[in-house]
Amino acid sequence: MQARKATRLTALQPDRQYTAVIVDRIGPFGIQVPVRIDILSSEPRRIEATLTGEDAHGQPRLRGTLEAAVEPKGHGSEVQIGVRIEVLGRLAALGAVPMRRRAEEIFSEFARRLRQELSPPGSVPAVCVVPGRG
Repeated sequence: MQARKATRLTALQPDRQYTAVIVDRIGPFGIQVPVRIDILSSEPRRIEATLTGEDAHGQPRLRGTLEAAVEPKGHGSEVQIGVRIEVLGRLAALGAVPMRRRAEEIFSEFARRLRQELSPPGSVPAVCVVPGRG
């Protein structure tokens, strides 16, 4: 698996607005996208946010939404995550299919790590991560 990360996470307005740089490699292409994350609403069991990313010339490269909710289920909890990301401009023209595959890999890995992190060691995961509708 190739390296992917978010770097330079900065709180512009804590609990409301953040910036970061997404770094990844898709096939032969390396990408760096500065993004802004705006928290639209945040409740104890639910969060909604938007994400926008532009290139160095101010042209939009991506935009998206995120919704996540935690609900009790049996003796554990169910986490529903809905993400919609739209890749724009040259970035989309050059690699829409590989980028879609990479996004699916990233969110599958996120779900696996979330299950692992929230489950006690040696137990069956107490958290069920369910993809939402983004």
